[in-house]
Amino acid sequence: MSLATTGATFKLHLKSVTRKEKLKPGTSRYDWLGTGAYFWEDDPHMAWLWAKHTAKQRPNIIKTPAVVGAVIDLTDCLNLIQTGTSKLLEAAYEALTQEISRVGGNMPKNVSEEERYLDHAVFETLHELRRRQRLPPFTSVRALFQSGESVFPGSGIRKWDHIQVCVRDLTVIEGCFLANAV
Repeated sequence: MSLATTGATFKLHLKSVTRKEKLKPGTSRYDWLGTGAYFWEDDPHMAWLWAKHTAKQRPNIIKTPAVVGAVIDLTDCLNLIQTGTSKLLEAAYEALTQEISRVGGNMPKNVSEEERYLDHAVFETLHELRRRQRLPPFTSVRALFQSGESVFPGSGIRKWDHIQVCVRDLTVIEGCFLANAV
């Protein structure tokens, strides 16, 4: 299980907590872990900062910022924090490369920290390969997202590093709660 939070508009915040409306998965091609509902694990402050920033930058998405907490069952999660799981991504990358070469297309590229088209394509390829091989799907993906400037010169730790959880199957969200944005 994981306690995680996401930024949202206040209206969705109330509806998801009262179970009148479900959270919706994002489908943007730049979402690095693929299609799903994104959460920050154990970091309501990050969710609050994102919601406030998004409300200013894109008020059509978030009018009144809020934070939704969720209890997520990670039983069938692709946990990239565990050693060895990156092998699956290497295989998916190779499959994607072969398919793009076969059809004569262009390999997607990551443009910035926020626009990670290549990562998205690799994750979607991984999920499609599992479907074709009749393997159980991963219901979520958990990974370290490195972001921002180094904390000190030469450091590999960055100011906004955090754990993200991408929930692909919304049935693994056991429930939502009112989250306090510390």
